[in-house]
Amino acid sequence: MKSKQLFVLSLLFLHFHLHAQNSTVNNLSLFRLGSDCLDMADAQLSIDSIFCNNGQVELLLSICNLGEIALPPNTPFSFYDGNPTTQNADLLAVGQTTGPIDSGACLQIIVQVSSDWILPGASLYAVVNDDGNLNTPFSLSNFPNTGIEECSYANNLDSFALVLPDPVAPDLGPDIILCTDKTITFHAGPGYAGYLWQDGSTDSTTTALDPGIYYVEVTGENGARQTGRFVRAAD
Repeated sequence: MKSKQLFVLSLLFLHFHLHAQNSTVNNLSLFRLGSDCLDMADAQLSIDSIFCNNGQVELLLSICNLGEIALPPNTPFSFYDGNPTTQNADLLAVGQTTGPIDSGACLQIIVQVSSDWILPGASLYAVVNDDGNLNTPFSLSNFPNTGIEECSYANNLDSFALVLPDPVAPDLGPDIILCTDKTITFHAGPGYAGYLWQDGSTDSTTTALDPGIYYVEVTGENGARQTGRFVRAAD
């Protein structure tokens, strides 16, 4: 069985929202047979992708159970701004699953990424069966730190480089001088997730009726914000 959940992350805590659930055929190839794994779960974590969605950066996280018994509900997972097994990485957030993950099944989680995490050249690290209480760096060979025993902890960590497209600033054109009885419409340009003009309007265009400084803040698909400025002077 595979299910999906949506998690909205903020610094050091998570807000949980059920996104979707669906049943599929268990992937029997996930089973790891052997005497060392009898009567044990085995969590495998992977960050599958990072993408932009309506001005918000999101990532798709998968937690699969390669063991022979269910991974219990409330299994924690954590995020760090560096490799927690090799450096003094800072803990960003901790969440937990809301239900069990059966043997041979996967849970997919959509995580909304905080803008504080998105730094040039940064990589995001995720660890399953980690409640964030260990000092970094730590060794996976010392797991579990949660009381949830697994067959192996070598597959509990994954990382993803946070490479996002550069934001494009809006181009409102050059400053302009018009007669006081004339109006002009400014176009911020298409393709942005959101617009906010100086008067609070949220369309992609605004009309300048009076002399003054007009500006717009646009939000790109990756959540980055840029500002454009235009001056209308009276003749």
